[in-house]
Amino acid sequence: MSGKLRGRPDSAFLLCALLGAACGSGGDGGGGGGGGGSAGPPDAAPAPGGEQAPPGGEQPAPGGEQPAPGGEQPAPGGEQPAPGGEQAPTPDATVSPPVDAALAPPPDAALSPPLDAALPPPTPDAAVAPPPDAAVPPPPPPGDGPAETCEGAPFLAERSVPMEIPAGGLTHVTSAPFGASNDYNPLQGAGLPPACSFVYDARGLDVVYAVHLEPGQTLVTRTVIEPDGLPAGIYLLEDCATGDWPDVDGSTLCGDNEYHTQGRCNFGFCDPLEWRFTWPAAINGVPTAAHTFFVVVDQVEGDAAEGFTLEWGLLGP
Repeated sequence: MSGKLRGRPDSAFLLCALLGAACGSGGDGGGGGGGGGSAGPPDAAPAPGGEQAPPGGEQPAPGGEQPAPGGEQPAPGGEQPAPGGEQAPTPDATVSPPVDAALAPPPDAALSPPLDAALPPPTPDAAVAPPPDAAVPPPPPPGDGPAETCEGAPFLAERSVPMEIPAGGLTHVTSAPFGASNDYNPLQGAGLPPACSFVYDARGLDVVYAVHLEPGQTLVTRTVIEPDGLPAGIYLLEDCATGDWPDVDGSTLCGDNEYHTQGRCNFGFCDPLEWRFTWPAAINGVPTAAHTFFVVVDQVEGDAAEGFTLEWGLLGP
């Protein structure tokens, strides 16, 4: 190395080393040596026959290792990975997480409730509510029962319900307590309408229903009063104003087909009272017309009964 390069201060050498610039002498024509040598430590001496830096600064030797752009690359002709073997990682492989890493939850993972989470609870009575026609309606309550007299008497059909098992022409049933007074009595001399019989004093409390009959139609009834064992009476009124009965046989008396009772029951126990009344299509050759009658349910030989059950039906045209 020339004496001129050697004579530089250490600070200048350090500055050249930090800036990475060539620190060789420009070499003038009188130096007899051509281009200046590479910058090195102040007392370093090049080896005899050693490598000289080209003009302009230190350059890597031809064919030597070159720095690869963007990172270290294997030297040309160096070891290459075998085909199918381990591959070198990509430049940012260590900092880029996989696409399906655990950083991001799956879509709606924390937001979607279980399938049955939002189902409303069953209503309290959902499992016990019966179908609409499961229960047979009870007979009408006493407040919706018959009338005390024929004036304003309700029709039987309005105060009855269908029987569960119809039988013998009986299709409907009604129950009620007796009225508050004795308003009718078939016994002559009792002073009450219809006063058409010589026997069986119906002096007990009574009630009244209305029934519409077509010519030739038959009213079928079965009556039980409570408590059991007491006799009942049943009959019709043809006219509410006069209290007349339908004298279909023209006898001027109401017979068994117009006023029916068990009378004095044997041993104090009465069977249910069954009775039929047919409105004739003609009386004495004269055709009849449809008519509204009044059914009286009565007590005979006493007024100790608490109530009654009347089953009924209509037969014929």
